[in-house]
Amino acid sequence: MCKALVARGPGHLPGGCRPPVAKLRALMPSYTCVVLSLEGVLARREYFAELARFAYVEAAPWLRARWDQPEVRALVAELHRQQRRDLAMGRNVTFFDDNDPEAAIAYALQLLREDRADTPAGDLRTCLWGEAFESGRLDGELFSDVPAALGRWRKAGVTVCLFAGVPVDLQRRVVGNLQPLIDRWYGPERGRCEDHASYAAIAADLSLDVGQLLVVVATVPAAYAALDAGAQAVLMERQGVMGTPPHGARVEVSLAAI
Repeated sequence: MCKALVARGPGHLPGGCRPPVAKLRALMPSYTCVVLSLEGVLARREYFAELARFAYVEAAPWLRARWDQPEVRALVAELHRQQRRDLAMGRNVTFFDDNDPEAAIAYALQLLREDRADTPAGDLRTCLWGEAFESGRLDGELFSDVPAALGRWRKAGVTVCLFAGVPVDLQRRVVGNLQPLIDRWYGPERGRCEDHASYAAIAADLSLDVGQLLVVVATVPAAYAALDAGAQAVLMERQGVMGTPPHGARVEVSLAAI
């Protein structure tokens, strides 16, 4: 089950007034698909930093306790291969061999500190998160307006996609019992949220014109990328934004206004 966090109250338009939700919808061009970011749109940005910290703290004892298990031995073999690639590229990495578990763990922790999700550290985090969600040590946290918004789009026949810089497996766990309301899931393999080509690729995957996408993000670079791709964009300001919103992007503080 997902915990709901209370979203901040309504924002303000120039002049200190705000038209009703119905009028805002009338002002918005039509769209057939909404592409939602996870960080800052559906859940707190800090939540994902907390997940990363959890994995870092849990990694060493988890590896020690399972050192002789096949899944960990396979992970260590991948760490060896990653180490060789790092050394070939001249990276300053912790050296280890099969006779030195603590050095192997130190290398894994180095990868986690550097947030190198495209290495075996990403697989390690997935294992740690998976077990923690299954046991109830971790739980998804969504803003309070998320369930109603997803239900409203589903009722209207709008395709709902989630596009985030974290693996799809983690996205599903964070969304929890609302998973049936998400039609498509896109992770880092689709590209970066700050790259306009990512939104063009999503539109192509859905057999849609990119102009039919409404992209809802929480960072200014991602909003620029969506507009550059030709999509419509909404910049969520739940927790504030860094930078000046691009011309052409709506700024909102709640999904209720979309």
